[in-house]
Amino acid sequence: MPIEQQPQSRRAFISNSVAGIATIGLAGATPAAAAAQPVRRKRSAPPIQRTLGRTGVVLPVVSIGAMNSDSPALYHRAYEMGIRHFDTAEVYLGGRSEEVLGRFIKELGIRDEVCLSTKIGWSIRRVERSRFRSELERTFEGCLNRLQTDYVDILYHHSRSDAEGVNDEIAGEYFAELQQQGRIRFPGISTHSGQAEVLNEMAKGDFWAVAVIAFNVTMAQNQELLEAMRNAASRGIGIIVMKALGGG
Repeated sequence: MPIEQQPQSRRAFISNSVAGIATIGLAGATPAAAAAQPVRRKRSAPPIQRTLGRTGVVLPVVSIGAMNSDSPALYHRAYEMGIRHFDTAEVYLGGRSEEVLGRFIKELGIRDEVCLSTKIGWSIRRVERSRFRSELERTFEGCLNRLQTDYVDILYHHSRSDAEGVNDEIAGEYFAELQQQGRIRFPGISTHSGQAEVLNEMAKGDFWAVAVIAFNVTMAQNQELLEAMRNAASRGIGIIVMKALGGG
């Protein structure tokens, strides 16, 4: 959907920008905050869904990020409300995020019903290059153990900020092997800075399938980023938004 070039209201911005982009929401919610919200057991309509780029995966436009929560009750309520995409990372809460989320999914027996994503690479970003491959392997095995699964739907190279990060040969080769082995379904990249450069570099190839980017109303006039998003989307890259409310 074209994004308006003229200044627009917050409501108009959200309406025009959200379509086609799955959003990692509730990422900053604490268990106490979640418990304080009014309980509504009925919803008037099923959640709006979009196809995540060329992956072909159809997801509700709202997802849940597990960076700051280790509350099974929050995940259970999200699932009840129709959320099917759960996102975490090996560094979130020192690994506890993955542990709690993995236990929740296993206990409900819903592994094949949800899209599960995690991230690796941030905690080992400063290791010697000669050790980088083995450290990627170690961290990913830890992810699978904590999540109690033998595969993840999306695995992200965590927090890349430039073209060099996108083209990291060691990471790319390892992610490709994992995909061939069926241990990940889709390789992706998460980015917090240099986002336009990252998206445009991803769009030059056909390997990286999903991008997680920070995007919210404060970026309504960031034409460089908006154009990069259009470019990536036109190449079939699925775009998932974090920090949609400015945090989390």
